[in-house]
Amino acid sequence: DIIAYDVSDVLSITDAFLLASAPNDRQVKSIVDEIEERLNKELGVKPVRREGDREARWVLLDYVDIGVHVQHSEERVFYALER
Repeated sequence: DIIAYDVSDVLSITDAFLLASAPNDRQVKSIVDEIEERLNKELGVKPVRREGDREARWVLLDYVDIGVHVQHSEERVFYALER
């Protein structure tokens, strides 16, 4: 489940959120690593901040204009950012 939201009207800190989820911690970490690697390789960008790596339940890649949230499926249901 990958969803993109334009949040520029509601938040001043970023323009968009990208939400993705995976059924386990290992897959969350793999998805995050792949996103970071591809964006660096293809666009030459790196996140200014990466949070949540230790537990890999909810990892945030902060690209300033875009916040990439990769969550464990349970976290995604619980926090329901889509609301």
